[in-house]
Amino acid sequence: MDTILFLSFSVLLGFVTSAIIGKVGLPILKGLKARQEVREEGPEAHKSKSGTPTMGGWFFILATLLSLFILSASKTVIGFIGDSFSLGDSFFFLLSGLLFYAMIGFIDDFLKVVLKQNLGLRAWQKLVLQIVVVSFLVIFFQNLIKDTEVARDIVILQWIIQVPFWVYVPFVVLIFLATTNATNVTDGLDGLLSGCAAISFVAFAFIALMQNKVGVAIFCLVLTGALLGFLLYNKHPAKVFMGDTGSLAIGGLLAAVAVVLHAEFLLVIIGGIYVFETFSVLLQVVYFKYTKKRYGEGRRIFLMSPFHHHLELKGWNEQKIVRIFYIVCTGCAIVGVILAYFSNFNIY
Repeated sequence: MDTILFLSFSVLLGFVTSAIIGKVGLPILKGLKARQEVREEGPEAHKSKSGTPTMGGWFFILATLLSLFILSASKTVIGFIGDSFSLGDSFFFLLSGLLFYAMIGFIDDFLKVVLKQNLGLRAWQKLVLQIVVVSFLVIFFQNLIKDTEVARDIVILQWIIQVPFWVYVPFVVLIFLATTNATNVTDGLDGLLSGCAAISFVAFAFIALMQNKVGVAIFCLVLTGALLGFLLYNKHPAKVFMGDTGSLAIGGLLAAVAVVLHAEFLLVIIGGIYVFETFSVLLQVVYFKYTKKRYGEGRRIFLMSPFHHHLELKGWNEQKIVRIFYIVCTGCAIVGVILAYFSNFNIY
């Protein structure tokens, strides 16, 4: 019971800290004129959102950092949870995944909304930066990632596949690139990504507790609370957007948590909503190019991608879409936790 109370306190601390930072930070963003310019090709209903402050991802990122500092600095807390919440390699790996990707997103946001460079970082520049970051993480934390001197275990349900580390490196690079871009694509409606991410991190907290990795669970739950605090300002109608600062940070941490917990396979399940959103974009692009080459005119499967925009153009209101995505995301999270429970994750 004491453990449950403390984990609940971690969520509450993240929530309150994020709510306070948001209250202070929102006027600052308005003063900096850090306003989102809505794309012309986007849904017509989104035109009214133009001018909404962005880069709000720093609200929940700073809240997470401050909350973790409060927890780690408190002698009472350290005595309560013992050595499980130590500032070891896992903690700094997760922290690096969160902050480095937040910085990439911040650079992109800053160029677009503050310096008014409409394109921000070009796609290839963003890709290079992401590859550099994940390469650094893999090299610097390789002793954490390796299960033997030369290999890494990949857990798929009841099977454990040991792969050479040189094979795992490009695999983990792909995980980080896919996850960060998937969360970035999903961030398209008020409160959509922040709510879905909170659900996903709760699922990973359960898996971390199965492995007795209390520190990882606390990290996930603190961010969950911070995201819920951010939702006070990000829910419809949004007073602030998280921007690439927040969406890339969320993706970076999701990927890092999956690596620490040997849950790369489960990331696809728990993050099913992000996978589907990304797949809808890829399918749209591939089909458009194929039909243009074959028929001389590009055709579309969806009215607009990603899929949440298709539903908007079908006449669904924003709140309904977000609610349904929350339900689907919760289902994915539950399935992921159940699969973890009946798998070999408890040996790590």
